[in-house]
Amino acid sequence: MLEIPELKFYFVHIHKNAGRATEQFLRKVSLSLDIQGVEANSHGGQSVHGHATSWMLCNRFPEMKEWRSAATIRDPLQRLLSAYYWIKGKPAGSEGLNETDLSTVTSFEGFVDKIHDCWSAVNVGNKEVYSAPNARVKFTPEQFVYPDQTSYLV
Repeated sequence: MLEIPELKFYFVHIHKNAGRATEQFLRKVSLSLDIQGVEANSHGGQSVHGHATSWMLCNRFPEMKEWRSAATIRDPLQRLLSAYYWIKGKPAGSEGLNETDLSTVTSFEGFVDKIHDCWSAVNVGNKEVYSAPNARVKFTPEQFVYPDQTSYLV
């Protein structure tokens, strides 16, 4: 999430959708226009999750309902492919999904099959938790799925 308070604008960073590149571009444009106060992952000095959704931001900061927002999206297949290589490249023990979680997957097609066949949402308390049957790890939205998307990878 990147905000430009002077313009009452924020950018929503959807995971694996060129968010960092877009944030860098917005920073450069802001500097060239001499716009001050560009903030990443915070609003009014309060920390915000880097992949916070518009819904999350507007619930936490009602004044942002009046702001303009934007996000980048990419071809779903390219996004899924990017996620596959990103996860495969994360060392064991890394935060969130990492190579250990995909140790039984030998191909991109296997990755897609695993997601299609195994991942489901269950409600635990007031929070959706995503996991595969008999999974050793349960994934919360902060780690895997974001509330404004049907699924992070699908």
